[in-house]
Amino acid sequence: MYCSKAGGFNNEAQRQSIVMPKQAKGWLRRKDYAEGEIWKYCFYTCRPTDKKRVENYKIIGLVRDFHSEAEALQEATRLGYWKLLDPSISLSKTFGEIAQHWRKEELTKKGAIGKRAAETITTHESMLDGYILPRWAEVKALNMQPVDIERWFEELALAITQKRPLMISSKPATLRG
Repeated sequence: MYCSKAGGFNNEAQRQSIVMPKQAKGWLRRKDYAEGEIWKYCFYTCRPTDKKRVENYKIIGLVRDFHSEAEALQEATRLGYWKLLDPSISLSKTFGEIAQHWRKEELTKKGAIGKRAAETITTHESMLDGYILPRWAEVKALNMQPVDIERWFEELALAITQKRPLMISSKPATLRG
């Protein structure tokens, strides 16, 4: 997943005005340390070096000082930890945006790790352009449901075995092969 350069919210009202999926919100975790069990406020952030989404945390305090999860969350709010959330991480990216990023940054890597053969790149791009993007490009990535993808795979398999056009959105697509 890739992140924007803009980070965080300006205020609590802005944060609350955006309905975020669980993975885009902060969450609490308990952890044992030498001084006792502590509450950690965990969240995803964007690593500056490579723009990858990574988990990060801030310590709220000792569990003995904040007896319940509600008290710990209230303290995290008081400390302003919600400002650390990056709303661009997973709020509204379409599958097409993510796929284009993957095509640009991951598919054509030049380094020793992750480098692909020219034929592999051509095959992946062909699949993306011919089958995947026509169906999924405009769908918000977080709205993609496994059952919808499975249904699409079934339609794709049937179209290929029956040598008929695959219906992508409302128009038929020509099958290759």
